[in-house]
Amino acid sequence: YLLQPSGTNLDAIRNCITDEVEAINRMAHMGAVRATEAQTKSGVALQTEFQLLNARLSEKAALLELAEEQIWDIFFRWQGVENQVLTDYNNDFDLHDLSEELQFLQMARASGVSSSAFMNGIDKQIIRLALDDDDVTIAIDEVMSGVVDKTPTKEIFGYHIDGGVVTKNEVRSQLGLSPTEGGDELTALEVDNAE
Repeated sequence: YLLQPSGTNLDAIRNCITDEVEAINRMAHMGAVRATEAQTKSGVALQTEFQLLNARLSEKAALLELAEEQIWDIFFRWQGVENQVLTDYNNDFDLHDLSEELQFLQMARASGVSSSAFMNGIDKQIIRLALDDDDVTIAIDEVMSGVVDKTPTKEIFGYHIDGGVVTKNEVRSQLGLSPTEGGDELTALEVDNAE
């Protein structure tokens, strides 16, 4: 005859812990992130849960940023100097499915729309997704928008040189190149005029 304790108390404790973890996941909107829920959710339901999680994390980050700013203010007042600390917390915790977004942009690019503005916009969005550095993204965006590089293309320069509108050295100076010998003469193509 062997005496052993009943296992019902242990099962009750395990069930209580499981219930608490599920409650935490529900309150923190972490069910989709941790993939703990056995039920199948639609894409819209998952996206909504991600948005709720993003809002909750943004709120927490704002409160932590405010608390840190106040702590620095107290510290610098104690030291008798002016607060020069800049506190900046991330406020966007949105989760993106990069592969799905890139696939969507590629399909939009291949849709056959012949607008250069449309293609330029698609290219800008692809660059924003592919690059994490905001400074690089802004620089590329400016170049693609024509803000930085206003230099005419080679074809336009060639057309103006051939038409006798500008000299080779004028073009070279616009490109930041040194002048060449004999480049100050107009080289207009001879056109037969019907006289």
